[in-house]
Amino acid sequence: MDKTPVIELKNVSVAFGEKKIFAKVNLSIPQGQSVAIIGPSGSGKTVLLKTMAGVIPPSTGQVLVEGEDWRALESEEKHQLASRLGMLFQRDALFDNMTLLENVAFPMREHHMMSEREILKRSEELLGMVNLGEKKDKYPYELSGGMQKRLGIARALALSPKIVFYDDPVAGQDPVQSDQVANLIWDLKKKYNSTLIFVSSKMEFAYTLAERIFMVVEEEVLDLGSPEQTQNHPDPRVQQYINGRLEGPLQLKNI
Repeated sequence: MDKTPVIELKNVSVAFGEKKIFAKVNLSIPQGQSVAIIGPSGSGKTVLLKTMAGVIPPSTGQVLVEGEDWRALESEEKHQLASRLGMLFQRDALFDNMTLLENVAFPMREHHMMSEREILKRSEELLGMVNLGEKKDKYPYELSGGMQKRLGIARALALSPKIVFYDDPVAGQDPVQSDQVANLIWDLKKKYNSTLIFVSSKMEFAYTLAERIFMVVEEEVLDLGSPEQTQNHPDPRVQQYINGRLEGPLQLKNI
C-alpha cells in the first residue's frame, strides 16, 4: 500500500452555530487504505465523512485531498477534484425518473469528455458488476432496498474514483444483504485499488472491511487503529460502544 496520504485533516474543527461537532482533528489516510468511521448516533460520523469529501467545509483548519486544500480551490478546480471521488450517501440520492442505466450514466455525462457510446458501454459494465445488468431499463422505485444500494454503488464508481466514500452502506439491511454488500464493496475496492472510507453503525461490518477505525465521540475523533487494536482499546468509551453496553461513561439512549 502506498503510504502517500490521499486525505489529510489539519487542526480541523466543525461547528454548526453554537453546536460543536469536533475540534482540532488531525489525521492522515494513505492511498489504498480501508477506513471505518464509527460512533454513537448523532456524534458526527457522517459530518466527518462529508468534511473529508468536501461536502461540508471545516469551520477551521485544512482538509487536503490528494494534497489539494478544498477551501483554496476555485469552482472549476473543485469540480475536477470531485470528479476523482466516489460518494454513496445513506439515501443513495437516486433519480426515480431515470432508468438504472441513466442513473449510472449521469455522473459521466456531468464530468467526462466521453462519447455517448462510451458512456453507455461503461454504464452497462458497472450494472453488470453489481448484478443489475438485466434490469437496466427499470426505475429505482421498482427495485428492492438491497438492489437500490447496489445501484448506488455502481453510480459511485462511475468515474473510476481513487477515493470512495460510503455513508453506512448496510443501514436497514438484513445480515444476508449486509454480507453481499460487504463482499461487493471489497471486490470493487480491490479491482480499482481505491481508498475506502465508510461510516458504519454495525461493528461486525466495520471489522470485516476496515484496516483502520476512527471513532467520533464527545467532540473528539479517536484513531483506534486496526480492528484488533479497536477491540482491545483501553478507553472505556470505546469498550462501551463496541460492546453495546448501556452502562458506562457515555450517555446513550440506544447503541
